[in-house]
Amino acid sequence: MSWLTGVALLIAGLAAVEHARGARWIQSSDEPPTPGRGPAASPAREKAPAPPSPSAPSPAADEDATTRQDEATGEEHPVDPGATGADKDEVAPAAGDEVIVRRKDGTQLEGTFLRQVQGVEGGPVEIVVRVSGVEVVVRMTEVESVTVLDSPMARYRQMRALIKDDDAAGLLTLSNWLIRRKLYDQALIEIERVLRVDPRNEEAISLKRVAEGLILLEERAGKKKYEAPERPSDEEPSERAPRRAARSAFPVLAPEQINLIKVYEIDLKDPPRIVLKRETVEKLIRNYAGHTLIPTTKEGKEALLGRSPLQVLDIMFRVKARDLYGEVQVIGNPRSMEMFRTEVHSGWLLNSAASNRCHGGDGAGRLRLRNEAPNSDATVYTNFYILDRFQTSFGKPLIDYDTPEDSLLLQMALPREDVIYPHPEVQGWRPVFRSRDAPKYKATLEWIRSMYRPRPEYPIDYVPPAPFSPPEPGSEEPVER
Repeated sequence: MSWLTGVALLIAGLAAVEHARGARWIQSSDEPPTPGRGPAASPAREKAPAPPSPSAPSPAADEDATTRQDEATGEEHPVDPGATGADKDEVAPAAGDEVIVRRKDGTQLEGTFLRQVQGVEGGPVEIVVRVSGVEVVVRMTEVESVTVLDSPMARYRQMRALIKDDDAAGLLTLSNWLIRRKLYDQALIEIERVLRVDPRNEEAISLKRVAEGLILLEERAGKKKYEAPERPSDEEPSERAPRRAARSAFPVLAPEQINLIKVYEIDLKDPPRIVLKRETVEKLIRNYAGHTLIPTTKEGKEALLGRSPLQVLDIMFRVKARDLYGEVQVIGNPRSMEMFRTEVHSGWLLNSAASNRCHGGDGAGRLRLRNEAPNSDATVYTNFYILDRFQTSFGKPLIDYDTPEDSLLLQMALPREDVIYPHPEVQGWRPVFRSRDAPKYKATLEWIRSMYRPRPEYPIDYVPPAPFSPPEPGSEEPVER
């Protein structure tokens, strides 16, 4: 496939996603419609039916519903109880929704819905939309329709499904789209996928610097990446945000703890970009004076201060300056952790072990994994740390770094009859890998082998939702026999 074909398909996919899956609020009418229900869709603009979700209730079971839940945000929107069929998809936009406003003169605006202005008779007379940072007021008499788009994350997943892994042009177009919506982490995943296929792709190299710089700016500003609801970051404050934020009580690693893991896992032969301040190098010279690798002369010290960050980091590792590791800022992910993110965490862990019906739900038992904000560093690194530290009831770790093939993480994902340590009998359980020849099995095995050895002990204070180790014999209350 040529790059022109890839871009054309992506643009067509964008149009299909944004026009077919959006929920329409209003259509052409002489009177402003009541929010929640509009006139019936004309055949030319009828909303394409969305594919049925396995977990979604049947239409018959939901025909009396008076609200409609947004799949991406969990918010309830009003639905006219008397509406049927396509009418039930006609929802009023809420503050923060991304919308397409089509005017009667044929023009259209795409932006963030902010508010509607009510007239004296109670109906909306104007709507306000933020387009490229500018608030635009549109009178209802000029409006043909307002289409509420899916959340950026939902549209990202839909568009990603249309692009092949080797379509560099399509992935880079998608990455630019993600950056414009401040989904920098997801953009970095797609950019690095391009660079694995084409390491010299100049556009990907340049775009990676942009994404990494924006991530660093967020972290320096003290923002927690992707822990907010999946809405544009310019969403106006609303009463809904605190309610959604309070929904999860799953403890996650702090940004500085995540960065520390990244430092420990750096492969100096294939490193990510790092930032090291001059003050840190000065501390290294001062705190580790006397070590053979630390210069004592003025010239030697100046030479060390002028070395590249990776050269200084190599010295820090050799003198074991662990008190300074936290001052090393890692941009992106070490190769091994990028493999975990893409091949393991996104590849199969989230959809199987971390799903609500397994270790991500209320009945997860002692091994609990997080499945909220699935692509965030907080979720990826917290789940990794839990897997890294967890021990089974018979004292065996989930990951065997010395003999990766024996890892319980792999064995318990294979058919029970093919392994020494099978997955416990659980209703509905199915093996993730059909055999040891499965591509995902091989990718997971390769990830374990890629982790730094000898394995470090991360100096991290983290209290998991359930204990890492089983209780000591006799430590529990006696039970009736």
